[in-house]
Amino acid sequence: MSGQYTAPPVRRLRVYAFDPQASTSAATAGVNVATIKIPWEQSWEEEIQPGPINDYLEVIDIDPVSGQFYEPVDLNHPYLLAQDGLAPSEGDPRFHQQMVFAVAMKTIRTFERALGRRVFWAPRRVPNGRKYEPVYKLRIYPHALREPNAYYSREKKALLFGYFQTSAHSAGAKWVFTALSHDIIVHEVTHAILDGLHRRFAEPTSVD
Repeated sequence: MSGQYTAPPVRRLRVYAFDPQASTSAATAGVNVATIKIPWEQSWEEEIQPGPINDYLEVIDIDPVSGQFYEPVDLNHPYLLAQDGLAPSEGDPRFHQQMVFAVAMKTIRTFERALGRRVFWAPRRVPNGRKYEPVYKLRIYPHALREPNAYYSREKKALLFGYFQTSAHSAGAKWVFTALSHDIIVHEVTHAILDGLHRRFAEPTSVD
């Protein structure tokens, strides 16, 4: 009998179904942890690397304010494969990386089912020129900003997520990470996907 094994059909990763705050409410605490299933890498696709990094995404966890570079999560570690990734945690940057990756990949796969084809990222304009170069991976920075904001950068072809303290003068002050909000991640990934469909889709058409 051959010693080869068949790859599993999906990779299972735990995420917040809403955001960390929902775990503090009796109404939502029991349903705030979800498990996302994303297709396992096909034979022609790049094997997932610590970051995580795959054919679509490259998570780079550098905090420019503190100069801190956070250790990238390795989703192929046997311990993580055995327990659906890291458990949800506000205090572990590796979980932040896992969550933005998992939710982004789920959003990408949803669009691909609707479009009937692969998602492509918008090309990048070559500096001081009229030509464009292809962008193969969308970069994601989970701790890019020290402010209550998150956005898709058309120039960087990247998603930048911020974090902030609720109130420096409050006894209950805590850090809030936009990279742990399910809705925010989906929203920003959608901006990147629409920019890849047509560059005019990213232009505002009203005061809203």
